Amino acid sequence: ESFSALLSVLHHNNRTEQFLQAEQQMREAGVKADIVTCHILVLFYCKHKQFDKVLEVWEKMQTLPANRLYRYTTTCDHLRAAFAQHPDLVAQVDKWELDEAIRRKEKAAQLTLQHVGDPMQG
Repeated sequence: ESFSALLSVLHHNNRTEQFLQAEQQMREAGVKADIVTCHILVLFYCKHKQFDKVLEVWEKMQTLPANRLYRYTTTCDHLRAAFAQHPDLVAQVDKWELDEAIRRKEKAAQLTLQHVGDPMQG
């Protein structure tokens, strides 16, 4: 969490070299990026048009618990803006967001069935 805060401050203050150094230190220390840290990394790499890095971090985000829908949606919005000149990449972001929305609805339906019981089994 402290790396997330540090990276956020460095990103928002345009401290590119220090941001990259902090990211390297995080990796060397074996600290795993959580959804918040990944979001900050995506913002940074979008700003610097390092699309290969953006996609790398985004793929990692897909393996993390996306329990912060706001951050997830905000990240998708930033990706769309960064990829504006690349329609195929925008389409991929749209697909990821749709897949996430479907996954959430399916999970909510499963939880409802567990709580209420399956009406088909009378």
